[in-house]
Amino acid sequence: MHIILASALILAAGFDPPFLPPVGGVGVETRSLGARAFAMGGATAGVPDSNTVSVYNPAASGWASATGLTWGLSGVSGDDGNWTGKLGFPHVSLVFPVPWGITLSGCLSSKSRLSSEGEFVYDGGTGTASWEGGLTEGWFGLSARAGSTLSFSLGSRSTFGSISGEIVTYPDSLIGPFVPLNAQYLDEAVFKPSTGLLFGAFWKTGVFNAGVSITTDRRGNLDIHRDGVGNLSEDTTFQYTIPGDFTAGISVRPHRRFLVAADFYSRKRLSLLQATVEPGSIYSGGIEYLASGNIRLRGGVSVTEGLWRDGATRYTTGFGYSFGSGRASVDVGAGYETWGDGLSETTVYATLWASENWLE
Repeated sequence: MHIILASALILAAGFDPPFLPPVGGVGVETRSLGARAFAMGGATAGVPDSNTVSVYNPAASGWASATGLTWGLSGVSGDDGNWTGKLGFPHVSLVFPVPWGITLSGCLSSKSRLSSEGEFVYDGGTGTASWEGGLTEGWFGLSARAGSTLSFSLGSRSTFGSISGEIVTYPDSLIGPFVPLNAQYLDEAVFKPSTGLLFGAFWKTGVFNAGVSITTDRRGNLDIHRDGVGNLSEDTTFQYTIPGDFTAGISVRPHRRFLVAADFYSRKRLSLLQATVEPGSIYSGGIEYLASGNIRLRGGVSVTEGLWRDGATRYTTGFGYSFGSGRASVDVGAGYETWGDGLSETTVYATLWASENWLE
């Protein structure tokens, strides 16, 4: 796979040879979801959730009655080499209710992963590169209830991470006193936290619920560091931008055992390290069925238009099991996604939630 174009050489003027970013930017993206939302096709913004906070609408956790901590683990198999065969911890979140109808919350979720290697051509030679890394999404803020049916959230949403590349270049000729004919070095691109504001609102009636959230553009510094073997170390800094997004969702409970939900997610164009992710939207829908007092069965579907997998369709299913008198639970989801010309991916996702009621 060719991972560089000549136009990318201007990215880090002064590097010799120039910084060579992977053509995939910082890797393939994934949505920052908990296992419950994942199993319901990705529907989350309009679903009341007292356990796991969602970066797509933290106001949905405004009615939490106990402090809850969630840990997630996922595994992927399929045609995307960035994720296949790698276990990950895609979600960690904390919900912490305090007096006066206020809930503090925070979470960290995987946003993207890059795992690629290949050859490239630059002005003056050829080379090989092996890249690893990715980005993480974070949220910290609060939700406040305004009466018995309304909740609002306000806080900071950020993106950060890094990718590291092992580079070997084969110049056509000697290009300087510090670069031998076969130069080997490490390039690291560190994305310092890009921070923006997130505002969310949630309307809860018991039968009908609705939520919406808006995240502003986030800007941060991108530090590029080179550590050469026999080369001088070099550093440079640029600014990068993560575009804002919009999420809206509804859920209906026609019967005490059934919950039906739907979401709409939209984001502007994203450009990072010479790679562009087109603007687009995701449409999600799901259902949850209370099979018994402890077991909930789930299913859903989502369709992507544009973004990182244009035309992708994902089918999901899963279940949740609560124990310890409702103070802990395990949620498991599985999804099968197809996109492109016969490409597919299977994901298994599990989270463990444990709680303690400090307000009693």
